[in-house]
Amino acid sequence: EDTDYCLRARQAGFRTLVCGDVTLVHDEHGSTQGNDEHFDRIFQTSRQTFRKKWQKPIESGYTREVFWQSIMNFPTGYAMSCREILRALDRLGVRATYRYAYGPKTPFAVPEPESSGDYLMNVIRDRPEPRRPGLSVVYGQGDVFWRNRGHRKVGFTMLEVDGFPKEWAGQANKMDEVWVPTEFNRQGFLASGLKRPIHRIPLGVDPNYFHPGIRGFPNPMGEFVFLSNFEWGERKEPWLLLKTFNDEFSAEEPVRLVCKIINVDSTLSVRDEIRRLELKERGGKISFLFNREFPHYQLGAFYRSGDCFISAGRGEGWDMPLMEAMACGLPTIATDWGAHTEFAHEGICYPLRTRGTIPAVAKCPYYEGFSWADPDPEHLRFLLRHVYENRDEARRKGAAAAEEMAQKWTWDHAAAKILTRLDALSV
Repeated sequence: EDTDYCLRARQAGFRTLVCGDVTLVHDEHGSTQGNDEHFDRIFQTSRQTFRKKWQKPIESGYTREVFWQSIMNFPTGYAMSCREILRALDRLGVRATYRYAYGPKTPFAVPEPESSGDYLMNVIRDRPEPRRPGLSVVYGQGDVFWRNRGHRKVGFTMLEVDGFPKEWAGQANKMDEVWVPTEFNRQGFLASGLKRPIHRIPLGVDPNYFHPGIRGFPNPMGEFVFLSNFEWGERKEPWLLLKTFNDEFSAEEPVRLVCKIINVDSTLSVRDEIRRLELKERGGKISFLFNREFPHYQLGAFYRSGDCFISAGRGEGWDMPLMEAMACGLPTIATDWGAHTEFAHEGICYPLRTRGTIPAVAKCPYYEGFSWADPDPEHLRFLLRHVYENRDEARRKGAAAAEEMAQKWTWDHAAAKILTRLDALSV
């Protein structure tokens, strides 16, 4: 089987590479077609043979252990980053055992789907839970830290405003230490009453999936394309972007804004919200992708199909789409406030000025009593026009961003920081 072959090749000292520009058309199950029972019997026998052959060699190569409680099999930022962190830790020789941090009596009460469709993630999830986990990390919202079952406890979280709810701080103070991705969140936790040690553990990007060499699909009309990728809501402030772009450009100019919008609020109609903006008919051209989820491996092609990426929201806990776009070499415009200023700076990005902060008024209860940014619409207009008219300069910024993401902000860099903390907590 192909997986067995690749593992044997690795044992023999070879590297294995995925050739993304090659397409194979496989006539699946040709010899067992129409006989599902026979196919399943062969598949399960092969699976048992594979496990018997490889489980011990794979399990014997670890030097450290961690019990990881999080979310894995949902289309969320925590779930995606959880998988990437566990993959990177595995490469560094950390034997992780995973359990779902949510479920009954938590803010996200639904059960987790059993399989991620990812062999390594299934192995990590299926490992038996230690009777008394030595070191456990809960990676998720701060109000599920109480689910931590380790002898040594770590809470790892983030938030998009300038502080953390009292409940989160209270649960965090029962941890041995707390991790956050950025200095922005570190200061927010300290200001909210955290007394435990707190450390910065950044998130990252996979430069094998997000890089400037990915083939994009340029606009066939030859238009300059601004891209934005966000969930509709108060934090992302989509009204500002749509109105400002529409006011700045005219329909006669060869420029377009493409917004990939996710809306999970069943009480809200995004189309009605857009109609209420009363955008000018002859203003800047805007196209929308509504509730379209791309497979993770296709996102790089999506970013590479644009000329500039915009993140003009009020606050971020990290801003993974922005980092992915930067890793793909796109010039980017991003609000100069919040967690993403950890990696988005003047040399590799166009920071969008703010007019200070304002109360974070939103449906999300975690933001109550805190503040977030008030992006400057006039400066956004200036930056949109500047990038459009100074494309060589913008491309240079994008290239510098891709280089910096690959050199400093990968998941392996993040896992190395985690490894340092695991060693310190094990003393």
